[in-house]
Amino acid sequence: MDDTKVADPLPSVDYAVSGLASQRQRGYDDEAIRVLQALEWDSQPPITNEEERELIKLIDWRILPLTFFGTAMQYADKAALSVGALFGLIRDLKLFVAQTGGTFDTHKYTLVSIIYYVGYVVGTPILSPIAQRFPTGKMCSLYVLLWGIVTLLTPTCTGFEGIMGQRFVLGILEGGVSPAFLTILGMWYRKREQALRAPILYSANGFFGVPLLAVVYGIVHIGSRAHAWKSIYYFLGVLTIIFACLLYVFLPDSPVSAKWLTSRQRYVAVERLRDNQAGLNSKRLKGSHLLEAVCDIKVVVLMLATFCTCASAGVIGAFSPLVISKGYGADALRTLLLLMPTGLVAGFSNIIGGYIALKYKNTRIAVIISLSILSATGTALQWRLTLAKKEGLLAGVYLIVASSGALGGLTGLALSNTAGATKKIAVSGLVFISIAGANIATPFLFKKSEQPPYPFAFKVTMILQCAGIGLCVVYGALCIRENRRRDRSVEKQAQDLAFSDSTDKQNAAFRYVW
Repeated sequence: MDDTKVADPLPSVDYAVSGLASQRQRGYDDEAIRVLQALEWDSQPPITNEEERELIKLIDWRILPLTFFGTAMQYADKAALSVGALFGLIRDLKLFVAQTGGTFDTHKYTLVSIIYYVGYVVGTPILSPIAQRFPTGKMCSLYVLLWGIVTLLTPTCTGFEGIMGQRFVLGILEGGVSPAFLTILGMWYRKREQALRAPILYSANGFFGVPLLAVVYGIVHIGSRAHAWKSIYYFLGVLTIIFACLLYVFLPDSPVSAKWLTSRQRYVAVERLRDNQAGLNSKRLKGSHLLEAVCDIKVVVLMLATFCTCASAGVIGAFSPLVISKGYGADALRTLLLLMPTGLVAGFSNIIGGYIALKYKNTRIAVIISLSILSATGTALQWRLTLAKKEGLLAGVYLIVASSGALGGLTGLALSNTAGATKKIAVSGLVFISIAGANIATPFLFKKSEQPPYPFAFKVTMILQCAGIGLCVVYGALCIRENRRRDRSVEKQAQDLAFSDSTDKQNAAFRYVW
């Protein structure tokens, strides 16, 4: 494109297209600049509301199902362990130690549950930057393919050491996917739209649990219950490998490479994100972005809030089948049926919370706190009720998983309140590391000396949930204060930095949502 066609940079905080060629000369390397130049932005007619609505529908049908199902497959891999525990996994892999009095110590099972998240913490800072540096969609499909193979090989494990290695490698591979999926959403949606789309992504952790448990129920009825956990892993492994192939074919790396978009749609897809002031994508890894991510007080508070909020998910995650089977007195098959509503509660808490945040501006923190209070109520029931109150204990399990909606909201804040390609992938990774950290720590709350309903574990969990609510208030206050400071600032911005790969701190036009 001839540089004479490009307008001079606008000397104000203007969201209109500024000098794209001159931006590239200044070292701005966001992919959006290259796309807008190639599509001759200066000759494009204004974007109409109708064509933007049609584009959003297209994106919703093309991008959301793939990222949703990818998130669901991650949940399935984690849930397979806890469900498999009901059908011979603990016995076959010798994840118990017989004690006097006919009791069993399942400390090894706890370690197997935890080691996945240790691998996740290791894998996230390694694989997430690789997904940014290289074609993001293709790297995600590679990660999914490898974890599908690892899942398929799980039944070959014969003991504690083998399953520990399998879970650790699985955690490493999956650690690169969730942050990348969150970054992909940021390439396609405005901030306001992200308020619902990020929770939709996270709702997969709940909704997919219902068909998964139904499939497991069928597997158990078709074959032998004694070793049914192996069939569960074979099924999930094959399903994951098939999905990886679909992901490779249908998930574009960004709007730049989406073959199903026309030239005009590609222009609209990129240009409409200008108001985000967060850029599209850059393949350059910037150390300054990484440093800013770990030193940003808002990011630190968000990480701590995520850790505390996820405490209930860590307690319920791997141990919910055991809590129900032992505390409620249900056999393995009945436990599966009783677990199904937890998926619905988790899924709908994300959807309802996200919808409210979409319809009403700056209500995200309020939604997160409301769902956290609902979850804490369930934790209180688990803490205070005795085994004689079985219905109350079961209701508590269902209420606790409302924290899934709060976590969906927190991941959405990480997406919407971060700018700069490297910082976005770093903050997304840090938030998911916080989730992994909570899942590592909380199983240790279950004392060997305690039996269901584990009052100590749920007491500490409730304290953490209350701390998480307080941290959410602090985070919202920090965002409001920074927005007001920027609104009052007399400092003038020399040019539009929307597609400059600048961070949210560097770009004075950026505003935080809360």
